[in-house]
Amino acid sequence: MEYYPQDCVSTATIYMYEGSPVVGWIEGSDTVFNYAMWGIEYYDPFGLTPVDGWSPSRICDLISAEVIESGTFTTQAGTVAFEKIWVAPQDDCEFIIQYLRIWSYDGLPHEDLTLGEAIDWDVPWDYRIDDPYYLRGQVNISGIDPLRKLIYQQGYESYVDTGYPYNCQYNDERFAGMAFVESYLNGSFRSFWPYGGFVGEYDSLFNYEPDFGFDHATLYTEMQISGFAMTDSVEDLASVMCFEPNFDLGAADVYEVVTVLATIQQGTLANLQSVVDEAVAWYNNHGGMAMFADDDGDGEMDACPYSCCQLMGDVNGDEYVDALDIIYLVNYIWKGGPSPVCCPQADINGDCAVDPLDLQPIIQWIWMGGPEPFNSCSLPCWEGWSGPCE
Repeated sequence: MEYYPQDCVSTATIYMYEGSPVVGWIEGSDTVFNYAMWGIEYYDPFGLTPVDGWSPSRICDLISAEVIESGTFTTQAGTVAFEKIWVAPQDDCEFIIQYLRIWSYDGLPHEDLTLGEAIDWDVPWDYRIDDPYYLRGQVNISGIDPLRKLIYQQGYESYVDTGYPYNCQYNDERFAGMAFVESYLNGSFRSFWPYGGFVGEYDSLFNYEPDFGFDHATLYTEMQISGFAMTDSVEDLASVMCFEPNFDLGAADVYEVVTVLATIQQGTLANLQSVVDEAVAWYNNHGGMAMFADDDGDGEMDACPYSCCQLMGDVNGDEYVDALDIIYLVNYIWKGGPSPVCCPQADINGDCAVDPLDLQPIIQWIWMGGPEPFNSCSLPCWEGWSGPCE
């Protein structure tokens, strides 16, 4: 969610600072949330733990979009799992379709969960030298559009006394927001509406001590309020949407939710609203929730099937390059294991063969900071390849 290098202001590049799913529950007399933003890492008491790595960005021709998958994350205790998929149409539009999948990771039911999404937008802003101190940090204005289930933030503009707008454009012409589209439970439609959403003051939601990050009690209280709300404060803000306030996740349940992330570099609220409408129409025209289906169970969106030569070094075809690829390669070369899924990707050193000479370079790349695998897919020897790696 950025406009560099085409933005006229070199420092006005990033609109989204951080964002994360949030899941909360009551534990004894305490309120607990797990999430992954504001420096909260997997080893922190409230961090989300990665189970596998990111899938690299790839182009899905069936839907004419770029797709990135987060891999699986779990709560700190390994009880609830999350996976995200981001879909960005290739026609240079100003929105991203965001898909979130939630299920029980430990195979047990989990009751009274608060499920939602938090985003720390830092829409570019400016200030004058005579502005008060509180307007010199990350300064945004909040807004809501209940009809579109949209919560958004707007850049702050100080308006210089003379001349054209400071930094070449008015920063209050910049917008960023999140809109709810729909949710599903176990493959069936659940709702067109979130429980609520709000834009609040960062300082009121955040703690430095005793635990760095969200003030869990405040976040829980705010997420239990239905409807949409905003603040009249002009300061650093955070946007939070509550999908479900007291959700019972069964042992075999799968909860899915789709939202839109939209930004406007230079325009009005009407432009942001138009982008949200465009995003919802694009989503519906490309299959809606069915876009994210994996009916064949191969771990891939059926709309974005695996294709050879999309990731060099991915020997086992799981769309990651890690130690599992080394094991797969060893099994193939010396133990009669299955052939690599895409042989050109397994030709790490680019000598037109998959053999023991490929082991050293992939080990060096993964563990020793060595060079990336050679792009063997560009070699004539692999042109038209099919079948075993011979």
